[in-house]
Amino acid sequence: LTDAWNKLDMATTAALVAPNAVVHMLYDATDPITGEHVGHEEEFNAEEMEKRIAHEQKMFPKEHATIDHIFDVGEDMVLTIGTSTSTHKSGKKVTTQSVSLDRIADGKVVESWNLGDRLGYWQQLGIVPPTSELMKKLGEM
Repeated sequence: LTDAWNKLDMATTAALVAPNAVVHMLYDATDPITGEHVGHEEEFNAEEMEKRIAHEQKMFPKEHATIDHIFDVGEDMVLTIGTSTSTHKSGKKVTTQSVSLDRIADGKVVESWNLGDRLGYWQQLGIVPPTSELMKKLGEM
């Protein structure tokens, strides 16, 4: 899946995810396409997957993901720690790490739990101040 993503091969990427895979995002989020609150659980179908991939590629045209560690954690579960290095369309470079626990059936991801470094992501884009500034402000309260 990571290799297909890096090659911008949307068809293969989408084909490796079950038609109605369930993604559990372990953070509150806003859907980048619709602007709606996404919550913690969402069902993906192939069409939605392709839209999200296209959106990611538009926002981060120079993205490269690597698998840092991968662990077999059961008959049908894989835990992956990865790093994504990209250039945002604004020109800012962003490097983030994430953890994903995926349930696999018939060679496809059918359920996934994802947690990425959202704070670091927002800080690198300049939307949120560095942690040292946030801690200083917290100490002032």
